[in-house]
Amino acid sequence: MHSLLYIFLRLKELLTYKVNIIVYMLYGLLPLISAVVVRSESISTYYLLVFFISQIVNGWTANQLAGDVSSGQVSHILIIPRNFRYTYFLSRIAMLIFVIPTLLVVLVLVIYMGFEYEHLSIVSGLASVFLSVLIQFNISIILGLISAWTTQSMGVISFWFALLLPLSGTMFPLDYLPSWSLNILLFTPFPYYVYVPAKVFVLSDLPSTLVAAQGGVLIATYAISKYLEFAFQRKYMAYGS
Repeated sequence: MHSLLYIFLRLKELLTYKVNIIVYMLYGLLPLISAVVVRSESISTYYLLVFFISQIVNGWTANQLAGDVSSGQVSHILIIPRNFRYTYFLSRIAMLIFVIPTLLVVLVLVIYMGFEYEHLSIVSGLASVFLSVLIQFNISIILGLISAWTTQSMGVISFWFALLLPLSGTMFPLDYLPSWSLNILLFTPFPYYVYVPAKVFVLSDLPSTLVAAQGGVLIATYAISKYLEFAFQRKYMAYGS
């Protein structure tokens, strides 16, 4: 009976891992494929931007933190004389450095193929992408720390990534949604992963309320992640770990 339970648990872990891999591949490659297949110049530009933005913003901090908490490896991080969050942010920077060569190769190919980029708001777009990276990092901390209270954290992370694919603007521009549903969606973190930075790149007259909303989401996710961080540290110390 115990052997069957162990096999079931391992199969569940492997299924979660496979789903994460598939979602990650779709998250990264779907925009690039769409940019090549779609014949509309504006839509192709959007999907190219989505590809670059998603590669920069997306990360595995949530999986790393959840694994460290579940295995107890987080104890080695807690005793390091520096901020708990800073340690994982260094890992996040390493993930970003890892994808830079791929982005440069694709960028050279895109420019060589005659992509017009002069009309893009480069500085504003990069600033928005930076805010998206911070939002994604805060949410990764939240998702990773959930494992301190439940054994189903990997399932929660997989579900979050599955929602990101359609709701972040990766699969299609969120402008295609009815205006009322887009307005509701803007009160969630999803559009600020990809859709909002892409709009900042292509629109110089972007509504200031949308940019302010991205800053508000950053502050809100930071506050929630810090609360969970303090709660986790109190819980961890209470166990004498």
